[in-house]
Amino acid sequence: MRKRRFFKQFFSVLFLLLVFALVSCVPNEQDQKSTVHVLMPVYNAEKFITLAIKSVAVQNHSNWKMLILDDGSTDNSVEKIKQFIDSHPDLKEKIHLQLGVKNVGVSKARTRLIKWSKELNKEAYILWLDADNKFNDSSFIQRVIKQMQKTQADICIFNFSIIYDDENQKDNAIGLVKEKEMLAEIIEMIRSAPMQTVNPLELPNPMDISSIDWVKCYAPNVEFPVPKDCPFENFVTMAMLLDAKKITALPAEYEPIQYLRRSTSICGQRDPKHFTNDILVQLQHYFDTVWNNNQNSKDLAKKAKMSKEFILRKLAQYRQTLEKIVEAKSHTDIDKKIIKIYQEKARILEAYISAKVAS
Repeated sequence: MRKRRFFKQFFSVLFLLLVFALVSCVPNEQDQKSTVHVLMPVYNAEKFITLAIKSVAVQNHSNWKMLILDDGSTDNSVEKIKQFIDSHPDLKEKIHLQLGVKNVGVSKARTRLIKWSKELNKEAYILWLDADNKFNDSSFIQRVIKQMQKTQADICIFNFSIIYDDENQKDNAIGLVKEKEMLAEIIEMIRSAPMQTVNPLELPNPMDISSIDWVKCYAPNVEFPVPKDCPFENFVTMAMLLDAKKITALPAEYEPIQYLRRSTSICGQRDPKHFTNDILVQLQHYFDTVWNNNQNSKDLAKKAKMSKEFILRKLAQYRQTLEKIVEAKSHTDIDKKIIKIYQEKARILEAYISAKVAS
């Protein structure tokens, strides 16, 4: 009799556990209702664009829209996008394409995409996906929204994998690999915190969270700053991290984004102007954004100090990248003269920021 009662209780508990496991696997209704906009700027990505779109189309989160802005492509990118939409009539209400008259650059393209997203639905979560990257997991959007709904976080960060279309790009991606390592460490800190959320100012330096927008999901309440009209605009959007009340993260071992480092990308090209102008301009604009947005904040001094530390790290990182490029002779337009110009301008920027922080 006692044995029969034991088995009855055992199987009752086992049944409840099974029911709980099944329920936890079913997407929460509120999660599925949350609108997600996947924003994609496109410029001459005919080789990759179909794979990128497919990785969004297979997502099992039901309420997503993909906003694609062609930035004046001169190859068959637009044709590839239209072909995909035409061959998937069930997705015509989900995948939207805007055509740019001429190439305006990635900075303006991203700003236009944000404006487009907000005009369509101010309550949409925002994810970025570059045209040569892809989502690695069909449940990615569902997972990130579930995590943000559960934690009520402003920003969710996640890890990524890297592939190269040219082995020479490995020497040209030192900074990216280091940021990936730091990103994993920050994710572990967040995941081990109570409720798996932290205020960014509680971290040793939230600026160590990668400066790359495509490893973050943004809640509807997040306001995007406007970058300067040149590449490396991602630096400026780092200011959003300091304004967030709570950030959360998906597990570090989970890498839902596949990043392709190619020689024709902005970072892969390594135009001398990137070092002698664009990087420095955007870093200063990032600092000025933090400085101006927090004049009435009790945390101004702390945020300014964190921003300074981040900028100094980036300046050192890019100097190391320049030295590696010159050593490897992988870019003929970059030589010791470019390093000298970069160092001089970096010192001016450092002095400017130091004066602000000390004031």
